[in-house]
Amino acid sequence: QALLGEATRDQSTGALDAVKAGFALRMARLPAQVVCVADFAGPARLSVEQWAADEFELSIEQYHRKSGLLDGGMIVLALFV
Repeated sequence: QALLGEATRDQSTGALDAVKAGFALRMARLPAQVVCVADFAGPARLSVEQWAADEFELSIEQYHRKSGLLDGGMIVLALFV
């Protein structure tokens, strides 16, 4: 078995990346079986979803846009309170 990668919120190696509020395993072709080992601190949830590459990139752009709008709204609210 080969290690596909490791990731934390601060750094990642191999085929794993910190993306949006979670992590992504990016590979051209996945092996038939993948074993996931996770070490969580605090409450956590593990879910797996397969995306087409272009749809995933679009979802990342939308996530960052929406989180930026939320951050901007919170800053404006803080200025007037």
